[in-house]
Amino acid sequence: MIAFQEQRGYTDIKMYASLLPRLILEIAAADDLDTALSLAVERICEATDWDYGEVWVPSPNGDYLQCSQSKFNRDSLAIAQLRTHSLEFIFPPNIGLPGRIWVTKKSEFYPDISKLSKNFFSRVEMAKKLGVKSGFGIPVVISNEVVAVILFFMLKSNPKNPVKLEMIQNMMPQLTVLLHQKQTEKQLKETTEKYRSIFENAVEGIFQTTADGRYLTVNPMLATIYGYDSPGEMMANLTDIEHQLYVNPQRRNEFRHLLEKQDAVWAFESEIYRKDGQIIWISECARKIRNAAGEIIGYEGTVVDITQRKQAEIELLKRDRLLEAVAAAMNELLLNPNHREAVNRGLGKLGEVVGVHRVYVCIERKNCDFNCELTGARLASQPSLIMEYEWTAEGISSAKTADHLLIPTDSKIFPCLLAGEPLTILTEQMSPGDRAVFGYPDVVSSLLVPIIVQEEFFGYVGFDDCQTARSWSKSEASILVAIAGSIGGAIQRHQQEVLIHHQAFHDLLTGLPNRQQLEQSLPKMLAIAQQQEQKAAFLFIDLDRFKIINDTLGHGVGDQLLQIVAQRLKQSQREDDMIIRWGGDEFIVILNQIHHSVDAGHIAQRIINSIQQSFLIDEHQLYISCSIGIAIYPEDGIDASTLMQNADLALYRVKETGRNSYEFYTPYMHSEIPEYLLLENNAEQALNQQEFLLFYQPLLHPTTREIRGVEALIRWQHPTLGLLPAEKFISLLEEKGFMVKLGRWILESACEQLSIWQTLGWPPVKVWINLSAAEFQQQNLLAIISEVLQATGVNPECLGLEINEATAMQDLEFTRHRLQQLHRMRIALALDNFGSGLVSLTALKSLPFDRIKIDRFFLKKVAKKSKELALLRTMIDLGNQLGFPVVIQGVETPEQQEILATFDCDEMQGNFLSPPLFASEANRLFSLPSKFHLS
Repeated sequence: MIAFQEQRGYTDIKMYASLLPRLILEIAAADDLDTALSLAVERICEATDWDYGEVWVPSPNGDYLQCSQSKFNRDSLAIAQLRTHSLEFIFPPNIGLPGRIWVTKKSEFYPDISKLSKNFFSRVEMAKKLGVKSGFGIPVVISNEVVAVILFFMLKSNPKNPVKLEMIQNMMPQLTVLLHQKQTEKQLKETTEKYRSIFENAVEGIFQTTADGRYLTVNPMLATIYGYDSPGEMMANLTDIEHQLYVNPQRRNEFRHLLEKQDAVWAFESEIYRKDGQIIWISECARKIRNAAGEIIGYEGTVVDITQRKQAEIELLKRDRLLEAVAAAMNELLLNPNHREAVNRGLGKLGEVVGVHRVYVCIERKNCDFNCELTGARLASQPSLIMEYEWTAEGISSAKTADHLLIPTDSKIFPCLLAGEPLTILTEQMSPGDRAVFGYPDVVSSLLVPIIVQEEFFGYVGFDDCQTARSWSKSEASILVAIAGSIGGAIQRHQQEVLIHHQAFHDLLTGLPNRQQLEQSLPKMLAIAQQQEQKAAFLFIDLDRFKIINDTLGHGVGDQLLQIVAQRLKQSQREDDMIIRWGGDEFIVILNQIHHSVDAGHIAQRIINSIQQSFLIDEHQLYISCSIGIAIYPEDGIDASTLMQNADLALYRVKETGRNSYEFYTPYMHSEIPEYLLLENNAEQALNQQEFLLFYQPLLHPTTREIRGVEALIRWQHPTLGLLPAEKFISLLEEKGFMVKLGRWILESACEQLSIWQTLGWPPVKVWINLSAAEFQQQNLLAIISEVLQATGVNPECLGLEINEATAMQDLEFTRHRLQQLHRMRIALALDNFGSGLVSLTALKSLPFDRIKIDRFFLKKVAKKSKELALLRTMIDLGNQLGFPVVIQGVETPEQQEILATFDCDEMQGNFLSPPLFASEANRLFSLPSKFHLS
C-alpha cells in the first residue's frame, strides 16, 4: 500500500513536472488574461481529475466577485447545470466560498461540499441535487491583490490529496507571474486602444509637428476640420502652414512668438482656409516637445473649430449694434420734429450698422392715397408701391422717383411680403416684372422686410447691397421686422396727424384750403405783397344756378360738379396763387404778385371760360357759369376782412347785372348794397303779401308793326323801393329757392289773363312766360301746366315758354327730353338769350325749339357802321340758317328799330316799341284787331 502511494506520488510529481512547462508556454502564448486563465483551469483539471473548474473575478468597481467566462467542465449534464446555475450568483466579500477566499487569500478544500451549510456554501442545494461532492478553492494573488479565485469541483467524494493540492498551490506563484504579465499586457493594450480611440475619435483636432512646422501626426478630426478626407491627404498637401492655412499669415507668426516666450499657448484664435477655400475660425492649444537635453524638437496640440461660436459672437455683436441703431432710429422718430428727416436719418443709422448701400421705405398705394391726393397724383386700381423715404451711402445714386410702381400680376415677391415674411432676393434671379418694381440696376442683393401695422401689410423696408450677394441671419431679420413695424407705425401716425391737420385746414370734398387756412395764410400773403410793393387780387367766385342742379339731380351730382370745378380752378392757378373753397358753391382765389389790376380780370375771364365748358357727370351733360367779384390790394383794402367784403360787394353787382361775368369793386357799390340786402330780407314776405305784379310787353313784326304775341314780365312792387324790374331780384329769388312758387303764380296769373282776353273776344294772342331753371327741372312740371291750362280753359297753342341758354345747357339730355314732352302738349318753346356763349350749335340743332331770342347784348351798342352791327347780322343769319324764327329783344332807340327793319328777323320787342303794360293797358292795345297776329 505504501509502495502504491509512493508510486502514485511519484506519478503526480512527474505529471506536475511535465505540466508546468507546458502550461507556462501555453499561458505565454495566450492572447489575453481570460484565455490564460481558461488554459490554467483546463490543464489543472485534466492533470488532477477535477470535473469542473471556474474562475471568479472582481467586478469593475471591486464590490463583489462575478463568474468569469474562463472555465473548464467535463462532458456531464450535471456539470453543465452547475455552470448555468453559477452564472446567476455574485459574491460580496466574505460571502460564500469565493467571498471568503477573496478576503482570506487562502485556499480551502472540502471532501464533500454537499454536507456544508448554505451560509458556508451558497450553492449547496444545487450541489446535493446534482451530486457534486469535492470542492477546492485557491486565490490568484498579484502584488498582494486577489485578481481571481479559482474553484474546482468533482462529482465524487475525493479525500484530500496533499500532493495534488500542494502541486496546484506550488504552481500558483509561477502562474501568478505569467498571469500578472498577461494582466499588464491587457492593461497596456487597453490603454493603447483607449488612447488610439481618443486620438482617432477625438472631437478636437490633434497634431504633432516638427520644430520647423511640418506635420508629423494628425488625427482624423483635424483633417475633417481642415476639409481633407484623411490625415494622409492633409499631411501630403498642407506643407506650408503659415501661407496655405492662415487667412492672415501674421497670426501664425504671433502664435510662434508666443510659444517662444512660454511653454504652452492656450485658446489662440485665428481664421484659416479649409481645403475648399471656405474660411473658418479655429482655437489652438499647443506646447513644446523637448528631448532629454531640453531642446525643442517639435510641438503638439489641439485644434477646435469655433466657427459657430465666433459666428454667434459676431451675430451677438451685430445684434447689439443693430439694437443700438434701432434705439437711435426710434429716438429720431420720437424726438425729431421734422418727420421726413427723422425717418431718413433713422434709415441711415440702420444702413450704416448693417453695412448696406441703400435703405428705403416703399408704401402700398392705399396707405399713401392721402399724400397722392394732396399732390394730385392719379392712381391706378392695380396694387402699387411708391418709395416715400430713402437713405443712400456715399457714392450711391438715389433710386427714388415720384412714380407709383404697379405690382405685376405674376409677382412672386409681393405675395411673400403680404404674408409678412422677410425676403432675401438676388436681382439677377428676379423676373422682369418683379425687377421693375423691387430691383434697381446697381443692386446685387436685397433684403425686403415687410411693414405690418395693425396686422395689415403697410409697405416694406428695403436693404440694398450693391456689391455682394448678401446673406442675412434670422436674428438680424427678426430685429429688422420689429423696427420695420415701428417705422411703419411712426409713418402712419404722421400721416394721421397730417390728415387731421389737412382736414382742419382743407375742404373734405374738394381738397382745397378752407376758411381756416385762408384766415391763417392771407395776412402773411398780404404782408409779403406789402414788403415787395406788389399788388394782389381777391377773387370771390359764385357758381350760377348751382342750387338748381343740386336740388334736381341730387347732392351726389352736385358734389362731383364741385370737385370738377375745383380741378378746373387749379388748372387756372399760378404757382403762388391760392384757391379756397369758401363754402357751398362759393370759392375764393388769391392772386399774388400781379402787376396791373387788368391781370386779375384776364385770370377771372379764364376761370369763367373754364367753368363754361360742359360737365359730364353720371351720363348728364351739364353746363353752368360763374360770377366773380374782384377786390385789389392795396387799392380796395389792406386787410383780409376789407378785401373780402369789397369782393363780395362786386360779386353782388355781377349777380344783379346778369351773372356769368366779373366785376371789379368800386366804392359806389357801398351805396347799392343796402338795397340788395333789403330785397334779400323781404323776398319771402313779398311772395306771401302778393307784392309781385305781371306786365305784358308786345312782340311786333319789324316792318308791319303787327302784334305777334306778348311776354309776361314780373315786377316787384316793393313797399319802400317802389316798382322793381326783374333783374333786380330774380337772381336773389333763384338763390333763395323761391322761383318754383313764384313761377306757378306767374303761370296761373298769365293763363287767367289770357282766359279773360279770350272771354272778351279778343283775337287769339300767344303769351310767352319765362321758365326758370328750377321750374324747368321740376318732376311735376307737365302736371302743373296741364292743371293750370285745364283750370283756365286756355288753348295750349296760346302758351309759349322761354328757357334761357344757361338752363338749357345744364343737362342736355334732360333738356332734350323735357322739350319733347312740352312739344307734345302743343306748347311753343323759345331759346332765350341766344348768343351768351353757353350753347353750342351742335347742341342747338338737336333741341326742339320753335324760335330763338337773341341776347339784348348784341343790340345794345349797334351803330350803322359798327362791328357790333356785323356781329348782330351774323347772329340773325345764323338763326335763319338753322331754321329758327329769330326774335330781337332790347329795342330801345329809333336807330335800332330802323336797323332791324333791314334785317331778316321775325319779331322784335323793346321799350321803344312798347314798354311793359298792365293788363288793362294791354286791353286798349288789343282793341284794334288788325294789330293781332298769332304766330
